[in-house]
Amino acid sequence: MLKVLKFGGSSLADAQQFAKVKAIVEADESRRVVIVSAPGKRFSGDHKITDLLYLCAAHIKYGVSCEEIFDMIRTRYLEIAHDCGLKLDLNPDFDALWAKMQEGIEKDELASRGEYFSARLMAEYLGYEFVDAARWIKFKFDGTVDQDASLANWRASASDEPPNFKTLSMEFIPLRPRSAQAARAGRPFGKIHRRRTPRGRCTRG
Repeated sequence: MLKVLKFGGSSLADAQQFAKVKAIVEADESRRVVIVSAPGKRFSGDHKITDLLYLCAAHIKYGVSCEEIFDMIRTRYLEIAHDCGLKLDLNPDFDALWAKMQEGIEKDELASRGEYFSARLMAEYLGYEFVDAARWIKFKFDGTVDQDASLANWRASASDEPPNFKTLSMEFIPLRPRSAQAARAGRPFGKIHRRRTPRGRCTRG
């Protein structure tokens, strides 16, 4: 049996919340798919990361500097990483994102980085190898997942190990354990459905 868990922003607000998520995931081996949001508010008056990213997009649109806001976002993730005892350095990723923002970036792409960075941190925290779904998930023209093409791409990127999902962001950010046992060749990994929801959440069933 495969269980899918979805953790909202308040459940990922800081390192203490990350620890709770880890405990919940590890309490049941069937909880192999976890969808993470961007960090939410830690206290009254705090800011949600997604809101800050949209604010950056608005500043860019009107030619106003958003460097201070962007630094707030960067610092938030770096604090979570530090407090969780992670060695993962997200600074190169933030530097690359900042450079892209100067050249021009779509609002939704920028906002999606909130979940992306959460997934990167959670992957490291759970001790899993991060595998960007952009490398293998393929969609048909009608917006549904191309099962055959996606599975073929996965096999090409992960040898004979089918995905044992552990964390999945809105953008299909999957993880597989570094010490995963090789499964039987040709074993299917089930159906993946991209459901159109207000926040674009994706589920695997």
